[in-house]
Amino acid sequence: MSRFYLVPIYFFTFITGAAGLIYEVTWQKYLSRILGSDSVATAIILATFLGGLSAGYYLCGKLTTKVRNHFKAYAILEGMIAVWGLFFPTVFGILDAATRNWTFSPPILVIIQGLLCSSLLMGVPTICMGGTIPFLTRGISQSVEEATGIHASVYGINTAGAFLGTLLAGFLLIPSLGLPLTVMGTAILNFSAALFFLLASIRLESREADRPNLSGSSPEGQQVMSNEVKIKLQYPPLVLCTVAFLSGFYVMTLENVLIRFINLSLGSSSYSFTMIISVFVLAIAIGSYMGMASLRNSVNLLPSSVDYSAMILFPQM
Repeated sequence: MSRFYLVPIYFFTFITGAAGLIYEVTWQKYLSRILGSDSVATAIILATFLGGLSAGYYLCGKLTTKVRNHFKAYAILEGMIAVWGLFFPTVFGILDAATRNWTFSPPILVIIQGLLCSSLLMGVPTICMGGTIPFLTRGISQSVEEATGIHASVYGINTAGAFLGTLLAGFLLIPSLGLPLTVMGTAILNFSAALFFLLASIRLESREADRPNLSGSSPEGQQVMSNEVKIKLQYPPLVLCTVAFLSGFYVMTLENVLIRFINLSLGSSSYSFTMIISVFVLAIAIGSYMGMASLRNSVNLLPSSVDYSAMILFPQM
């Protein structure tokens, strides 16, 4: 894809990353009114947010092989996020009234009732957020090999925007505008991204139509590509998935522990939540950039010469 298109694409990737974490910080404040502002409530909110992202990433990774115009699908997801953000204060008000008699008693009821409330409020938009990167990566990439580096670039830029969004939400937007205006105003960013990618999908539709089928149109082609990937992988997929799962497990465990430590010194405030989230997001963005540099310099620095993310984005292989 030409640089003419990549510059605005990466720009909107950055601002939608910022929007995602503005939502998270804002939703944490909203849900604290229902669940309380203690560490258990924060853990439930984080679990729901990340669970939605992972579900969206996996599901939309599968759907990328069935959708021809990936930019249009991306635009639809961003539009759904924007609509949800615009009406979130109304949805929250309805849920708050419906759960007014709930106890949210620890440890069991706060987990069950808290996860239900968090899922109802955050499930749809977080699944859509998780699905944007697979569609965007597939829309830009023209081969499996190219998808590895592009995925790292998209993820890194999106996460860098998330870092900025976290700080803006916690220290500027919410104190200045309040919760309803912050969450509804953030929807403008998603609407603008949806409009851009909808127009881009129309402009690039001819390019998409002429583009080779990455997953292989024939069973023979699929089998050849499948064999190539299996040869390149140094470890079984189950091992790679287990490592990825455990790395996510210990990172989020560490994040929750650090939030508790910070609360002991600064108090259980939204500022401590914002600082911890921003530091973690910044570290993830830096790590993604370093991974991208490693891919360019030497594939031997990775456990496999094929980024396993390609098998999520191109699951038929």
